[in-house]
Amino acid sequence: SIFTSYLDDKGFENYKLIDHTNNQGTVKNYYDGLLAASGKYIKLISPGDALYNEQTLSKWLDYLKKSGKQWSFGDAVFYSNDKGVKQVVTAPAYPRMIDCYLSGNNELCRWNYVVLEDFALGAALLCERSLLIEYLKKFIGVVKYTEDLVHVAMMYEGILPAYFNCKLIFYEYG
Repeated sequence: SIFTSYLDDKGFENYKLIDHTNNQGTVKNYYDGLLAASGKYIKLISPGDALYNEQTLSKWLDYLKKSGKQWSFGDAVFYSNDKGVKQVVTAPAYPRMIDCYLSGNNELCRWNYVVLEDFALGAALLCERSLLIEYLKKFIGVVKYTEDLVHVAMMYEGILPAYFNCKLIFYEYG
């Protein structure tokens, strides 16, 4: 396929492709990818997005492990790509209210996330694979396209994230 040729040309060796002949939605695609993966942690990234720098993932993973939590989020730098011209843009922070994470006010964090829908940016999430499998399994056959909302269910049930107060992702916006 064109995709495997591209990966081979770029020197990728350790990858798995899951072929869905019919569009099953992002929840099922994500879930099947998680089942095929073998690592303890998962960081999804979409076309147009990139890690902030070469050390981002290792520093973020170290932070998550030291926190004792099962998932984490951090900050993004938003940019637009207009006909190949990339420019940093001002965009709202996700979540907008981070003081509760910085102060450790867990109940307010949960309230903001679940009730006020003050979500972390999906592109800026890192999570234990087994936790994502557990929660996405509940969504299969019920939800088709909102895979990021599994974190709302986690927050509702009291599984709070570690907020890594750093720029982690370049996020294509607009």
